[in-house]
Amino acid sequence: MSTEVIESTFTWLELYDDMIQSFKIGAYKNLDDDEIMILRNMKRSIINNLILSTKKTYIINDISKSDFANLFDELDKKVGSFAGVPLLSTKGDIIGILYSAKSAILGFDPDDVNLLEAYASQAAIALENAQLLKISLERERMEKELQIAREVQRRLLPHDTPKMKNCLLYTSPSPRDRTRSRMPS
Repeated sequence: MSTEVIESTFTWLELYDDMIQSFKIGAYKNLDDDEIMILRNMKRSIINNLILSTKKTYIINDISKSDFANLFDELDKKVGSFAGVPLLSTKGDIIGILYSAKSAILGFDPDDVNLLEAYASQAAIALENAQLLKISLERERMEKELQIAREVQRRLLPHDTPKMKNCLLYTSPSPRDRTRSRMPS
């Protein structure tokens, strides 16, 4: 969406993986597989760490005059300006970074930056919702498995007190039965 609306040359989204404590490219637009491999091998961790530490949008208006002038040399695309926008969770943690590049110097005006930040916020919300749904489905699956286990266990136990010669056997209600008996009728 950002490539069409703000007319960026290319865009990619990196998601933070807590397991490996690193970013992975999750989505991209106007980049081919070879260019994605170049991005994966690039030393972009400096920019990632800068955004990670500040939790702020990072704009390079003229990449040729920055410390990152040679960052995109291996790509077959001309990069004049560059933006990185953090995806912040509701807790304020960075869950990803949305990157966008333009061929023009001073390519990102304030409206472009606002749109990128809005896209990043929407993406963060969508990612959190997906994670919450995953947790909810896992909980639901676990509840069903526990219910099945309770039912199997209940069926394995005898329904009536066994009768034995020369022996008295006393039983007490199960905790489930006691709970039910305490409930008002």
